[in-house]
Amino acid sequence: MTVARCFVALDLGLDALAAAAEAQTILDADLVRKSPPESMHITLKFLGHVDVDAVARKVFDAVAPLASGPPLSLGEGKIEGFPTLARAHVVVLECAGADGRLAALAFHADKAAFALGVPLEDRPYRPHVTLARCKKDFDARKIAARFAPRPLGFATKLVLYESAGGKYVPLS
Repeated sequence: MTVARCFVALDLGLDALAAAAEAQTILDADLVRKSPPESMHITLKFLGHVDVDAVARKVFDAVAPLASGPPLSLGEGKIEGFPTLARAHVVVLECAGADGRLAALAFHADKAAFALGVPLEDRPYRPHVTLARCKKDFDARKIAARFAPRPLGFATKLVLYESAGGKYVPLS
């Protein structure tokens, strides 16, 4: 049995990576820790520390057929903050108007994980790309106003990741 910190995610296409890189240029590195481009993705379900074969791969396998088919549109990217834009702990590129299949994939991943003992999400799903983590509460409203929303293109593939030492390692 191998236990790892895992999550199911979608990799980003070039349009989304370019939009994220551009959004990061207006973030002050003294106030935030920027996410490296190789770690950018859209999480569908964070599983936590789980048995890779008994839980993580089964959740991935349950969602994979639903992710096949036409490319998944990521909608328009706009800067947002979690928990709020005015008191951001995390600055994100939110996928506004994304393909409804993203929410459906997240729902099915949550349901499959729950059947294997992983708690259900307690917040509504908000597809996003993490741009930066804030070193302290950060008012991101001025930054959001400087970034015009832009098309993010499409997700490229569904991936099962392990989060190990700040790096994301694909397991699928």
